[in-house]
Amino acid sequence: MFSSGSIKLRWINTQCFEIKLSCGKTIITDPFIDIDPEKMPKYAIRCGFTSDDVEGADYIILNHTHGDHVTEVGKLARKFGSLVICHELAAAEVARVFDIPFTRVFPVNFNDSYHFEGFDLATFHGMHRSLPKPPSAGGPKEFGDLGELWSLGSLFNFNFMITTEENLRIGFSAGDYFDDLAEKWKPYRPNIVLRHRLQKDSAAELFTEVLEKTGAQIMLPMHHEDWNNLDPGFIEKVADEVNAKAAKKGLAGRMFVPEQCRWYELSLGIAKLGDQDGKLVE
Repeated sequence: MFSSGSIKLRWINTQCFEIKLSCGKTIITDPFIDIDPEKMPKYAIRCGFTSDDVEGADYIILNHTHGDHVTEVGKLARKFGSLVICHELAAAEVARVFDIPFTRVFPVNFNDSYHFEGFDLATFHGMHRSLPKPPSAGGPKEFGDLGELWSLGSLFNFNFMITTEENLRIGFSAGDYFDDLAEKWKPYRPNIVLRHRLQKDSAAELFTEVLEKTGAQIMLPMHHEDWNNLDPGFIEKVADEVNAKAAKKGLAGRMFVPEQCRWYELSLGIAKLGDQDGKLVE
């Protein structure tokens, strides 16, 4: 087996990934890490990981600004001098709540493209999953005082596509209206898709559709921490079912469930196959 050098990533919690690019820059998405397991057991990180274990955050990308996506923005931005990338209509409140200089917040809009050192970013309109009622000012108190960020998080949810210098494409998709997003992603053909957890009773069918509609080689789930904590083993069973369905449909893509907080490498690999009398041996 031989593989090229490429990028490394790990899933930390909710929609928080730490992604190390080959150029040495690191991207953090939706940082929500330091959690009191007694107050918020469904969000607890059981491996003992804290924000002090984050190794880098040159860029922080916010899909939206609810409390379970932003609590460590200020701490990481100050520690690593991060550039915080978020929707333009939430940018001023992000700077105010987390005491970040305006010059370290990079506002973006839907359906646009941007270049940063080590990657290009394409942005796409998104919608949060349906909420039972309009959000109260500040949101739930266990997340701290978020000002208007909770309300803004319900309105502005942007999905994105990261294209690395190696032309590896990572699609980040959260919330509803996936069919619309998949249509917009067709010209990009993502290699990797990070997809928000889906309705539990139909998760396998819906995750299989993600593979089918994007043509991705690998799909990783995210925001399934409550399944991990409240129903251990469920997401792994879903992945087995998805992969069986994908094989039956003749899809090349597969679903992979990463171990929480463990590093993985994404690279292009080639492996020698067995043969016998010139015939392929599976």
